[in-house]
Amino acid sequence: MPQIKTWLRTLRRSTWAAPFFAPYYRWRVRADLKNHSCPSDQFLESALGLIHVGAHFGEERMDYAKMNLAVLWIEADPRIVPKLRANLRGFSKQICLQALLGDRAQEACDFYIANNEGASSSLYPLDQAHLIWPELKMGEKLSLPKYTLPQALLQAGLSMSDFDTLILDVQGAEMEILKGIPQIQKYFKRIQLETSNFAVYQGVPLKEEIDQYLFERGYEVVGSKIFAAYGKKQCMDSRYILAEP
Repeated sequence: MPQIKTWLRTLRRSTWAAPFFAPYYRWRVRADLKNHSCPSDQFLESALGLIHVGAHFGEERMDYAKMNLAVLWIEADPRIVPKLRANLRGFSKQICLQALLGDRAQEACDFYIANNEGASSSLYPLDQAHLIWPELKMGEKLSLPKYTLPQALLQAGLSMSDFDTLILDVQGAEMEILKGIPQIQKYFKRIQLETSNFAVYQGVPLKEEIDQYLFERGYEVVGSKIFAAYGKKQCMDSRYILAEP
């Protein structure tokens, strides 16, 4: 019996067999959603289409499905993407794309891999992260091509106009990705990103600079929630909404 269960699990994960198991995955997601609860979130619930950059393993997929959101996940590390795709099976409104994003295209760019299953991997090496996460280290690095968000979507045959909400969980590369989206206010009404008031990664802009960049483009802060701190050094999730004209 254990061998049969292992064989079925391997079969379900195989690419060629995936279409045959699609009804099973859809049923499983529907069953899981019945028992899944998430707090009401007007900021996200009003989204027409959401891009989440820095997907990792798609940890928020159940929350997004509960809100009935159409989601494009983007993950830089090609080694993580197979598990991400497996986690998204059965989520009919969620798809994923592998791409390293920044402010301009480059044929090869260093991408530093963190030792927490890649959750803190970044375009930038660590700086003062040890103050909050002393166990966090950067080991190897990958050389990956880099694209702007519009370039990545164009190559994938997707349209920027299908999305109005942007979430960036990219470990210090938030400003770089923002700068790679010309006239960002034409596309995104809502932006959520991680910011900090100290240098978690080397040479990255801090919250004040990111706030100013978005203020100049018509956005206003609607909330900042601290998720980690060392004294007055803080990391937070910040949310912005495009101000009414």
